[in-house]
Order: sequence, then structure tokens, then C-alpha cells
Amino acid sequence: VLPAAPSNLQANFPAGNGSPLNTVTLTWNNTAVNANSLLVERALDSAFTSGLIQTPLASTATSYSDTAAATGVTYYYRVAAVNTILGRNNSSTVSGFVVGLSLPTTPTGLAASVYVSQVTASTANTAAKVELSWTNGVITQTGLTLLRATDANFTANATTINLSSSMTSYTDTAVTAGTTYYYKILATNGAVSSAYSTAITVAVSSANAPASFTAVAGNLSGIQASVLLAWTISADPTLSWTLQRSTDPLFQTGVTVHPTTGVLGNPINAASRSTTENIVNGIASKTTYYYRLRANYSNGTSSAWLKSLPTSVTTK
Repeated sequence: VLPAAPSNLQANFPAGNGSPLNTVTLTWNNTAVNANSLLVERALDSAFTSGLIQTPLASTATSYSDTAAATGVTYYYRVAAVNTILGRNNSSTVSGFVVGLSLPTTPTGLAASVYVSQVTASTANTAAKVELSWTNGVITQTGLTLLRATDANFTANATTINLSSSMTSYTDTAVTAGTTYYYKILATNGAVSSAYSTAITVAVSSANAPASFTAVAGNLSGIQASVLLAWTISADPTLSWTLQRSTDPLFQTGVTVHPTTGVLGNPINAASRSTTENIVNGIASKTTYYYRLRANYSNGTSSAWLKSLPTSVTTK
């Protein structure tokens, strides 16, 4: 008597739902008691004459994963119970189209700035944090993976941070002043992932940052498009300040360095504790601006950035 044919043959074809890329998983019921082996057959036609590939399995097998399926191809499968003397008995045939999972695009433009923050205008700044941003690709992604380490090979103190697919920025608060970190990011789509982005290096400064920094709109008599900025000095004597203005809260675009004596880009002298922006400096009415400030020291180091309070100012 021929061995009983495998029954209830099922095939799971990848369709972008988290299945492994290009893997077709077959399952069946195996009731054959006199089979010497099983034989999985895959073909490009229902007659199993075109592109036939045969894979022998143990007689007790109840599943098989075809990891060599190609995206965009329709395949036909069947499983035979084989007795070397009596012959074979085939299961029914299943077929399907392999959609597979698209490899997501590597995120681009990974950038970072180091900040300290203040809770109120009179409260000294707190521990450092790294604010990262990037641009996601256009191909579907189900998640993002950010990798941080303390060496360029990403082997020392490596930490994986899993993020949702829609995120384009992340604040890393688990950093220590005086330490240099390395970051890179990739996109995932189910079980597949893009290549990592180009790694960036971020040095978390241990130099004292400004203790407080405030911004008030419309505080210049007779000029509506004006912002008064004021700050307090940190414990160490500073050589100069760097003050930046942007219409982008991440300071990736539209960044202007505050001018001193009309020369754009010069740092503000350490003796200064306040300055006023107005239309002469290029600001406009009814526009939202963001400001950040850092201290520069005579040994060539600079502090982390401190954002103003409030973090955004809309001119009148």
C-alpha cells in the first residue's frame, strides 16, 4: 500500500507583513506510517515540469521553509510521501505569489547637537543631552534602530535604541559630560533592514554652559520686530559667547550667528550679558524664532548649547 499522502498542505507567502524576506513556509499533516522519506517539490507551473526543484526530507517532517524564493514569482508546491519500493503519493498542490519585503531606505542627514537645559529662568542648567535628527527614506519602514557607542567600531558600550518608524528626531539623555559618542541609524521593515547611515561623532563637553538664558519679544521701544536676549555667566570666566538664531527648532536650517558691531559671525564678547535683536539683524514681524547660546573658553573648548526660555519667540 502506498504511504498516505501529506494532507492539509498550507503555504505562507511573504506579503510585506513581517515575514522573512523571500521565504515561503510550508506546513502539512503527516500520517504516513510506511514512508521512507518525504519529497518537497517546487515548480513554476502546476504540471511541475518547469523549474522543478526537489528537496528530500525526513519521513516524519511536517514543515519546510523555502528560503530561495524570488520576489515577484508565482510558485507551485506539493509534498510527496515516498516508499522506495512501493512508490510515492502526492499531496494536493498550493501556489502563490512571492511579494517579499522591500528593503527600506537608509536614513540620511544624521546630525546632532549637545544641549543642557534649564527648568525656569532662574534655575541653573541640568545634565547634558544629545539631540539627534535625520531624514527618513521614501520606502515603507516599520521601525528605526539607533546605535550608540563610545568607539568608532561600535563595540565599546554599544547601545541599541529602537524607535518608531515615523520619528525624525530623538533626544539621548543617557550621556556623560566629557565623553565622546558615536551614532548611526538604520531603518527596518519587518525582518529586513537597510544599511546603517554614515556614523557621526558627538563630543559631550564638560565645560560650564551659561547658567540661564531668556528671550522676550517686542521689548525694544518703537520696533515691534525685536527680541531682548539675556543670560547669566557660569562659574568659569569665559572668553566669548556664541549666539545662534533659527526658524528651525533643530537648528539644521536657516541658522544665523548673531552679529557683533555689524560683523556677522563674530562671537559676542564675554563682558556682554544681554543683546537685542531687531530688524537691523534680519528678523521679521510675526515670525517664530529659536535661540541657543554657548560659552567659549580660552583653552579652545566650548560648552554645550543652552536654548532660551521660552524655547521659541514669536515677534509682534
